Amino acid sequence: MLPSVTIEVPAFNEERTIAATLKSLLELDYPAEKLQVIVVDDGSIDKTLIIAKGYADVKALTQKHGGKVEALNLGASISSHDFIMTIDADAVIEKNCIKELVKPFA
Repeated sequence: MLPSVTIEVPAFNEERTIAATLKSLLELDYPAEKLQVIVVDDGSIDKTLIIAKGYADVKALTQKHGGKVEALNLGASISSHDFIMTIDADAVIEKNCIKELVKPFA
């Protein structure tokens, strides 16, 4: 049985890359009911938050600019999943990445 996983994406002024990142996360080979994607916009002054909010299956939060650690803490505070994974807002991951990462724990 696969564990539930939250993927946190802290973002600051990532309007050029956030869409590709979120697309890769929403296309993962992992059960949708066991996956949560949270973007925490860290006070961006570009369209990062607007882009993230455009994805229905993504929880988009915002905070006053406080840095990556504060953004990660905010995202973790609302997660109720078994595991939390973090990736940068300019990362694109392989479709089977989560299954491979949780395999030792499943």
